[in-house]
Amino acid sequence: MDAINKKSLTLQTGDGLRLTATLFEPSSETNGDVLVIASALGVPRYFYFKFAGFLASKGFSVITFDYRGIYESRKVARSGSEMTMDEWGKFDIEAALKYALDKLNSKRLLYMGHSCGGQLLGLAPSCTEIDRIAFVACQLGYWRLWPWPLSYGVLMTWQTISFMVPFFDYLPTRKMGISSLNLPNGVAEQWSKWGKTKDYLFNDDLGLDTSLYRKLDKPLLSYHFSDDKLFAPEASVDALLAKYEQATETRREIEPANIKAKSIGHFGFFKERFRETLWRETLVWFENKDADHIR
Repeated sequence: MDAINKKSLTLQTGDGLRLTATLFEPSSETNGDVLVIASALGVPRYFYFKFAGFLASKGFSVITFDYRGIYESRKVARSGSEMTMDEWGKFDIEAALKYALDKLNSKRLLYMGHSCGGQLLGLAPSCTEIDRIAFVACQLGYWRLWPWPLSYGVLMTWQTISFMVPFFDYLPTRKMGISSLNLPNGVAEQWSKWGKTKDYLFNDDLGLDTSLYRKLDKPLLSYHFSDDKLFAPEASVDALLAKYEQATETRREIEPANIKAKSIGHFGFFKERFRETLWRETLVWFENKDADHIR
């Protein structure tokens, strides 16, 4: 099964915004499963198209989407200062999950989070409907979880963002090397506040409802890469997984050389050169086959 169909979607959020999305479907036989891919911070949905097409060629329907304020979801009726990062979870991820449940009548609902896509999952009310979860380089962004001297650099990044926010509607985070696209300044401001706060978004003083994280008793496959020290060091990955305390975790700590790769880093997983290694392994996971295949 190789042929796929690809079409544009509009997702309606619970707070009245319209997000741009793309649906990949097998052209003939489908297994009835729907996968939602939640992007990393400031990463456009097209970055995931190759991987989405691969899964669609194996019988899955796959939804990719742009968070509010990002790429083709930037032109919403709201300024950058009026958007927040928690809304990406509460409303945007939720809209994608609801579409899969209500419009596609998914046999099984699957989820893949990349970086902040794993951080925000438990803010979406429908997360409890997910059957299987995969995380790619998902971490807790508290600056002290980075080894010295990287931790100092992370703290300085948060401080710089906090200083710059009043002067922009969209922060020039692309030029700063922080994200692929510029971030709405409300998102950037909240992100930097979380990053300076112990336990990140899970700190009770921030007032977010994180109760669903503790209730997600689902199988969870988490990838961490040894050469991803700048964006997701091992301690930060472990700290996030600890928040999914009821999940049945399978951890994959990958040394690039062990899969005959020179590097993987924070973004490499979604490159097509990993089709026969990381992609195929993840396919086995989503197909719910023998866990012995995942080692």
